[in-house]
Order: sequence, then structure tokens, then C-alpha cells
Amino acid sequence: MKKNKNGGITVKLIIFIILLAALLTGGVVFIINSGIFKNPRKAFAENVVGVSKNINKEISNIGSIPMDALVHFGIDDTDKSHTCTRTTRFSSDTMPAYDLVLEQTYSYNADNGDAAYDITASVSGNPLGTGSMYFSGDQFIFVPMDPGSPMIRYQMDSSAQESLKNVGAIERYAKMIMESDKREETDWDQEWNNFIETALSGLTEKDFIKSKAGYIILGEEKECNTVSVTVSDDNAVNLISGLSDLIYKEIIDLDENDTSKFNRLIDSYTQNDGDMEITMTTYSYKGTPVAIIADVTLDQETCKYEINYYKKGSEKQMIIDCDSTGDDSYYEESVICTGSGEYSMTNKCDFDGFFVTILQEVNQSGSSKDLNGTFEISSNKPSSDDITSITGNFMTGTIKETSVLGNGTKTTTLKSDKVSVDITSSMTRGPLETNKITPPVFLPESGIDCGTNLEDLKAALDTGDTLKVNMDNSVYSLAQVFILMIKKAGILDLL
Repeated sequence: MKKNKNGGITVKLIIFIILLAALLTGGVVFIINSGIFKNPRKAFAENVVGVSKNINKEISNIGSIPMDALVHFGIDDTDKSHTCTRTTRFSSDTMPAYDLVLEQTYSYNADNGDAAYDITASVSGNPLGTGSMYFSGDQFIFVPMDPGSPMIRYQMDSSAQESLKNVGAIERYAKMIMESDKREETDWDQEWNNFIETALSGLTEKDFIKSKAGYIILGEEKECNTVSVTVSDDNAVNLISGLSDLIYKEIIDLDENDTSKFNRLIDSYTQNDGDMEITMTTYSYKGTPVAIIADVTLDQETCKYEINYYKKGSEKQMIIDCDSTGDDSYYEESVICTGSGEYSMTNKCDFDGFFVTILQEVNQSGSSKDLNGTFEISSNKPSSDDITSITGNFMTGTIKETSVLGNGTKTTTLKSDKVSVDITSSMTRGPLETNKITPPVFLPESGIDCGTNLEDLKAALDTGDTLKVNMDNSVYSLAQVFILMIKKAGILDLL
């Protein structure tokens, strides 16, 4: 790929899309770190473990709302055999002659579990290439976007093939690379025992206080049963360590230099030989654990952690909040039913100096869907920052989607004082197209055959830093696949 003037403009537009997607993905990784007659110590443990368990269940979906709303990237489902095509056009008034078009095709065969995904990129009608991945039986075939790069083949073992056949190609790729099929399912009963025996080992029933307090659930204050405890020094370390272990249970293999906020708090305490005190309060509503709030004082500095999860039917509320000097982050996701088939959706993200608020109103009747929304993105980053130098420090926009049975259109507009971008997608869903799920013939003499060696596959794909965090999350899966595709197209070499 030669570097020229038109290519430079193309790259700027691609950079914008990559940075916006990376912003959302980074937010996910960044962020992602009742019983009135019960023994209060055990009730406290049940509430902490209960909220942690539910948060871990949601890890796969955290960040999917802003990713779909802002850049129209999403993963495939496995509801019957099908082929879905999403054609997305990115256009900007700052470079009107250079529209970027991404055509993504997702295919799934419910009869045998085969799956495929391909993405074609073009600018002003000039193709940049097509990248594809196929799962056919126990074979994984990767076709790079750059036609000069070799195809790659890998053979999954039978257990991986069986456990992954019920997920789409994008998620399957991420799970295969991270060996998610070998991950043992968390025994939350055992985690409850472990939490009592370790995190609460130095505490007795008398250390815990039962009470009642209000907590906002789905926009309304509800009276909740609370259990709280105040601990200091070693007992504080045990408690915050126990909470950290539970909250990050489904996120494994963190890079040795990438620790959670809780661990950084503990490191600060131990390294400085300081004083630490924690008051942790758990909330339960009608017998269901809903929230954990920890107020921490470390050497006269204070910070607050709030972890909340509540779900009833189609309504849901989730909050992960860290209010700490120089290390703030916030994630909120809520779905409130406002009428028959009508929902109000709120998504807020605050991380590393970026603030995203998305408000959407959805009207769903049978297989038809109408969605209207607005959003704001602001930043306190300097204007020289990689993202704000292109987007500016404040962006607003609208979202609109109309679809029936997966067929329809979706539009997003983004505006700032530096750029205006329109994103328009057409979506089609129909019967499985055999040619879209059948891999090309692999020729060993011109390709890379990794056999059954997963490490050889990772080396051939050059996964590198994309695997610093190991977690089952749709946005993280998308990021891995998207980075793989553009890396193999040589686009990253131009950045």
C-alpha cells in the first residue's frame, strides 16, 4: 500500500473511526476493573457476592450500547441459520470526497455450527480489500485483507469446537484465542465461603450494623435493608482484596503492569505504611442484593466505590463508579419500561478524561423496532491529544434506527467545532448464503498452517498486546477482530 495524498486523507478518516472505537473499547477495559433475621456477617457476605456475581454476568455486554450506537459495530447472534449484511458509510464535511464504506457480513449455520465473518473496506468506491474468517467444522481459516498476505489455518480440538459452536464468528474467534472453553465455571457458593473465611476473617457478627436506607432503583428511591461494617488497616486490606477478587472474577490474565483500582489502593497503603479505613455498606431490596458502597480513607485522602446491579424482567440498572482523586471512572446502564413495548435507555461513561452520555427511546412491537436517541461526548484532555486533536473537546449527535426482522436502516450524526460526521448503515437479514460461509481452498504451500498449535496461530496472527486482558466481552471481541483485520491490511503501518 503506497502512501499518497489521497491515502493520507483516507487514513485520517479511518483513524477517526479507529480512535472512536478504541475510546469505547478502552472505556470498557478501564472501567472494567436482605434478610432481616440473618446473621449480619453472613448477610453482608451474601450481598457482596450476589452483586459481584450479577456484575460478572454482565461483563460480556458492557460497552455494547455505545459501540453500536456511535459506530454501528456489533456481533452476530445465533438465532437460526442466516446471513446478515451491514453496510456502513462514514462521511464527513471536512473530507466530502472521501467516504469510507465498511460492508460487514455475518453468517451462521444452526445445523452444524459453522460461522463466518467478513469485512470489506472501500473509500470513494475504491476497494481497500476484504478480510474474512471462517469456522468450518474444526477448521479456522483467516483470509487477510491484504491479498499479498498468506492465508492462515488452524485446527481446533474437539472440546473447543463443541463448546464454541453456539456463538457467532467474532465472539468465537476471541474465545478461541483466549481459550475460554478451558475456563472453569465460577462456583459462587464456594466464593461466598472464601469471602467469609478470608475477607471477613478478623471480624465477628458484632462488627456489622443492620439498618435501612433509601437507594435509587430505576429512577425511584426504594427503601432497602443495609448491612455495614467499618474496618481499618489489615482488616481493610482483607476486605478490599476480597471485593477485588470477586468483581474481577471473570477477567483473568491481567497484564502484570495492569492492576485493578482496588489493588492500586492496597499497593499505596502497603508501600507508604499509611493508615486506611473503609466503611462498606451493602444494600438489598426485597431480598435481592442490589448495591455495594465503599467509603475509603487513606492517609487523609478519601475515595468512594459504588457497584450496583438490579434486574427485573426487561428492566435493568447497573452502575460501576469510582470516585477517586486522579483515578475516576463511571459506567451506568439502565433500561426502564415506559409503556407497552416502550423503553427508555440511558448509558453513561466517564473514564480517563472522556464523558459519554447516550439517551435512547425504543419502541418495539413484535419484530419491528423504532429507536431515537441523542448523545454527548466531552473531554478535558488537551487539544493536542490524539483524539481531541481530530474531534474537538465536545461532540453532540443523534441516533435513529428503524428495522423489521433485522432489515432496516440506522443513522448517527456527530458534530463538533472541528468535525461533522454522518454514519449511515443499511441492514439486511435473510436465509443462509452458502457462498458466504464456505471457506476458500487452503493451499499449504502458499499459506501458514498452524496445525493444532494455538501459540503458533497467535504468532501468525501477531495478536501481541490485544490479549493483555482476558475477558468475554462483545466490545473487546470486536476490537480484537477489527484490529486484526486492519493490521493485516497494512493500515496500521500508515498511522
